[in-house]
Amino acid sequence: MSGDLKSLLARAMIGLDEEGAPASGETGRRAIVRLQKRASRQVLDGCLAECTDTDSLKRRVAAIVLGELGHSKDKEPVFG
Repeated sequence: MSGDLKSLLARAMIGLDEEGAPASGETGRRAIVRLQKRASRQVLDGCLAECTDTDSLKRRVAAIVLGELGHSKDKEPVFG
């Protein structure tokens, strides 16, 4: 998993349960949305790996990302 992906997954855990979006920075839901928009094989593989982690918050973030990963407006497969 690349350092950028690891960093973004780590930031996704910050403030995830707080009401509203953080005032600044790409954390919590904002980081999750960015991961979902990437829709790459790397994000898929990274989140699948995080689903086996002992940290329940990491597993939760990965599941949230995977829950929306792969939706396409054009009805075309995201992973060709």
